[in-house]
Amino acid sequence: MIIHGKSHWIWQRVNAVIMLPLLLWMMFSIATLDIFSSNTLLLWLQNPLNGILTCLLLFSTASHFRLGFQMIIEDYVSDGSLRNKIIYINIILFWLLAFAGIYAIYKIF
Repeated sequence: MIIHGKSHWIWQRVNAVIMLPLLLWMMFSIATLDIFSSNTLLLWLQNPLNGILTCLLLFSTASHFRLGFQMIIEDYVSDGSLRNKIIYINIILFWLLAFAGIYAIYKIF
């Protein structure tokens, strides 16, 4: 699934809008924790709301990264065949990254 043009631009902005409140929530939530204790962070992540919001943040951040990196690939790789291969590798790496992070958070529950 290669996104082009207007929909690519819209999805990147939607991801940015989703990430902003999630990043603010994450910063203020983590700031209130005792960050020197891993047990505190594990207990914090075991809260269903925190786990779900962290997964949403991880997914939207990875998606935003994928879209941005795809734009760089489209701008700077001139060979069409190579460009498409790199874009598909980018998509695969995005899904691997997103699911690995979500799986790691799931295992904490």
